Amino acid sequence: MVRTKPAARVRYAAGLTAGLLLLALAVAGGLAVGAQPVPPAEVLAALFDPDAPHASLV
Repeated sequence: MVRTKPAARVRYAAGLTAGLLLLALAVAGGLAVGAQPVPPAEVLAALFDPDAPHASLV
């Protein structure tokens, strides 16, 4: 196993975190803009509260 410097690990972790954040934003944006525009509040409700009655429509 190759040992990496602490600074390289920090850069890797920061890049991975930024990439995951961009991916989450792209998914939320795709849901919001899709074939029929959906308000951001409804997108978040559908993602984090799947038992909501309108979640099946998103």
